Formats: sequence, C-alpha cells, structure tokens
Amino acid sequence: SIRGNPTMKNLTLIIHTIENDLQLSVNVSARQEKALRSPSARREKQTIAYT
Repeated sequence: SIRGNPTMKNLTLIIHTIENDLQLSVNVSARQEKALRSPSARREKQTIAYT
C-alpha cells in the first residue's frame, strides 16, 4: 500500500513543503505589488525619477 511505503510518505511531505513555500512566495509578491501601488511608493518612484 502507498501509506506503508516510506518513499511515498517522503514524497508527499516534500510536495506539501513545496506547496507551502510556493504559497508563501505568492503571498509575499502580492504584498510587494500592493506596496508598490500605494501612493507613498509612487511618490518615492517619482522622486527617484526626477533626481
């Protein structure tokens, strides 16, 4: 059975870990995008562009 197979157990663990990591990085990039869209970030960008 799959459940008794240690290799399958490890694979399942690895897959779950990868899924969690992906979810985390998706959340982080979404937060960064939001931060970039905020007015203060836009002002900073303009300041950088003018100097």
